[in-house]
Amino acid sequence: MRFVVVAHVQARLGHQDHMAAEINALAEASLLEEGCEVYKVCQEVDCDLTWLIYEVWQSEAHFRAHLKADALQKFKAMLTPEIGTLHADKLVFAS
Repeated sequence: MRFVVVAHVQARLGHQDHMAAEINALAEASLLEEGCEVYKVCQEVDCDLTWLIYEVWQSEAHFRAHLKADALQKFKAMLTPEIGTLHADKLVFAS
């Protein structure tokens, strides 16, 4: 069953350029991971501090492996409260 993640990333003022670079590096690496079907980064139109990342994984197991991947671990280590926040909703397709 496909596993969907919608991640919301918020940068603190002054950290948006650094956050954008880190998110893009994470997206590039994640797309190369086994089981990653979609990894789309969207930025809010009226606020350059906010991103939404839409991910589709072949299975929850593939997503769980992603959680252990070096690129995501690096991103999480960078993401201190002074730099920004991350919240992720985990979903499956309803039908």
